[in-house]
Amino acid sequence: MLYPAKEFIFVSIFFINSVKTADICYKSDWNNYIVGKKLSEFPIKIFDKIGPQSCYRECQAHGNCFSANYDKKESTCQLMNTKKSEMKLLTDDENFIHIELTDTDSAGGKTCGDVVCNNYSTCIRTSSRQICIETDCADPYPLLTNGVILKRTYSPISATYGCSPGFTGVSSGNTITCRPGGKWSTLSYKCELPVNGGWGTWYGWGSCSTTCGCGTKQRTRYCDNPVPSYGGSSCSGSSVESTTCNTNGCPVHGGWGNWNGWGSCSPWCGSGTKKRTRYCNNPAPLYGGNSCSGSSVEHTTCNNYNGCRGYISLDTSDIPYTGLLYVYIDGTWGTVCDDDFGVNEAHVACKTLGFARATALHGTSTLGVGSGPILMDDVRCSGNEESLFHCNYTSYHNCYHSEDVGITCEN
Repeated sequence: MLYPAKEFIFVSIFFINSVKTADICYKSDWNNYIVGKKLSEFPIKIFDKIGPQSCYRECQAHGNCFSANYDKKESTCQLMNTKKSEMKLLTDDENFIHIELTDTDSAGGKTCGDVVCNNYSTCIRTSSRQICIETDCADPYPLLTNGVILKRTYSPISATYGCSPGFTGVSSGNTITCRPGGKWSTLSYKCELPVNGGWGTWYGWGSCSTTCGCGTKQRTRYCDNPVPSYGGSSCSGSSVESTTCNTNGCPVHGGWGNWNGWGSCSPWCGSGTKKRTRYCNNPAPLYGGNSCSGSSVEHTTCNNYNGCRGYISLDTSDIPYTGLLYVYIDGTWGTVCDDDFGVNEAHVACKTLGFARATALHGTSTLGVGSGPILMDDVRCSGNEESLFHCNYTSYHNCYHSEDVGITCEN
């Protein structure tokens, strides 16, 4: 039975205000429940801030309710459209009371005054009578292939769908609505498997960009076998391929590559020269093309001082090829401090003096103390330098002549 809209609104408001005081369809056996258990199903309706007796009466009044989960902690009532069975067992939850309707076995069996409420209506007692009011959708929830219901609301009545793992939602209309006693709106949402794109066959080569050598031509393909859809990935790689054409017989003129680094200075003392080279390989001449013009070698002066910048000598001792190390820099003879002076530095010093290598290193006044200024300190060599003057050193020092270094060389 349908009622005018104004009466429906009035009766609904009256019912909400009277739930907590009126004994609507009261049953004395509402205590038929299991403490600490609930039925793990989607509720058909939820009520907040009501007591367990009111929860039981709400289930009695609803045409499609057979049991209820009551949350003792939150005072929340969940109306269920099923009962406990071997297939639908109760689960442990210390906050819940599960209430079964012992006198109702199937939908449509609940009387409301002198009528029977259908399974989407609720029995409402007014001041003068009991009537059935449509409170839920007359249609069952639509099924979505490869999808599930993520969320339900009851005022207004709605259902929001989502796709199962691995599927992609198509269309934004994943929420449907229903008026009480009516039908669901159209569900346009679909769940599809992603389709990854695949390359189609290459089209033919285009024309060459030149008629003589060094030209290119291209061919194309499209990501249409299949076209990516439903969130699938696009094709990887390039849709265009290029190749050279008309290369035989056309001259390729040579071009200079970058200059290589400068070589060592020769001689190391006094005015000398050093050189660097480059090659005609950028590109190399081909098919009768011209070679690079200009020189492949470049020279420059080095160690261009007034006279020789430095000499080296040994202040000899009784030991052959042994003595304090002296250097001559800018017109002055002086000693070398033994700070950081090691085997590599000794080898370079002996090589500078014309020997093959060093066999001993002497410090801390072992061979006595030198005279004159201390001209080199913190000498550091890799061992491959041509002379001691090519090593890193500083002319500022914090040494005494007791730290003058001595070496022993070997032919």
